Amino acid sequence: MFTWICPKCGSEVPPSENDCPTCRARAKAAAATVQPPPAPVEPVAPAPAATSTPVNPSPSPAPPSPPPYTPPQPVIAPPPSYQPMAVEPPRRTSSLSPVWVAVFSAVGLVALLAILYMFVLPRGSRSGKTAAVELEKPGTAGAENGAAAHPLGKYIEITGLRVSEGGSGQAKIAFVAVNHSPADLPELDAHLTLTAGGAKTFEFPVQIPSIGPYEAKDISTSVRTELKPYELPDWQTLKPSLRIVSER
Repeated sequence: MFTWICPKCGSEVPPSENDCPTCRARAKAAAATVQPPPAPVEPVAPAPAATSTPVNPSPSPAPPSPPPYTPPQPVIAPPPSYQPMAVEPPRRTSSLSPVWVAVFSAVGLVALLAILYMFVLPRGSRSGKTAAVELEKPGTAGAENGAAAHPLGKYIEITGLRVSEGGSGQAKIAFVAVNHSPADLPELDAHLTLTAGGAKTFEFPVQIPSIGPYEAKDISTSVRTELKPYELPDWQTLKPSLRIVSER
């Protein structure tokens, strides 16, 4: 505990006091014991003045020293009761070896390729062959009304039919004659019949010029008809039939 020493009496004084309590108590005691001076009297005869000696009072006991200063201790709150947190158990995951994954992937890929090779590709090739055969099939040319077929009729195809108005009571018919043989075809006199919906629409003679190997030539002619311009059949409904009469 911090104190300071009084320079007069040497007592320890607490820091909260500005002056010494011992000296202050002594001063109060001395003031109480000192008598007032006597009244002045005219002396009759000189006499020695009476002197009063101040009585030194006994020193009062020092006040008890305060207890030593103890700093306040911090209040520590008791720790909360420990409650264990619920921990979810780890989930079990099935671990598969990368080797088995690669094996299964390879087997699945091989099975998929086998299915495509055995079922899908054969259907596509068959449909492609059928379409190719239908495209390469030549138009109708040969026997008509039971007549003998000309030997050159199987090499000529009539295609590219176009029907348009050719004038009063006439229709203009244009078509393409194709030579499917590796030899030259001579000039031919033939008879061409066009049917639409199973009924004969046009029937007229036609002259086919000489055609080189694997070549085609455009031919057009005008025929008489009783059909109105809006009654002319569409090219998609016309089917040609060629009968070769003779060679020139």
